Amino acid sequence: MSAERVRRARSGVRWPHASPARTVEINPPCCTVFRIV
Repeated sequence: MSAERVRRARSGVRWPHASPARTVEINPPCCTVFRIV
C-alpha cells in the first residue's frame, strides 16, 4: 500500500475509490461506520 493511500484514509471519509472492506481495514470504527452508511 502506498503512503498516499494511507494519508487519504487517515484524513477522513474522502475516499471515492475505496471499497468498504478497505475502509474497514484502514479507518477507525467510527469513520468506517460513517463511510458504509
